[in-house]
Amino acid sequence: REAVVRELVPPLQRLLSELSDAVGAAPPEVLVAEGHRWGAAFPASSFAAAGSGEGRFYLDERNAFAACGDYFSPFPGRVEGAWISGTLLADALLARQATS
Repeated sequence: REAVVRELVPPLQRLLSELSDAVGAAPPEVLVAEGHRWGAAFPASSFAAAGSGEGRFYLDERNAFAACGDYFSPFPGRVEGAWISGTLLADALLARQATS
């Protein structure tokens, strides 16, 4: 856990500094940083969508509802799966917006 904190906090601080410079404010101080394992999500099975998203996310345009996460990915229970699912859903929504 400490290795994760050592690896992730410096880039976060650089990003916060850049953002703060852009808006003309002082960067916030990181007071507490803890690593946390993506261990709370171990789905029994993954989602196989019958509609749009090909199982990588769920999109019901008729009801204006979308869902994504590790449950919808080939990597259930892993943050990588959540990232992939969310990115694919965002791409799908942006593509639909561009054509409307």
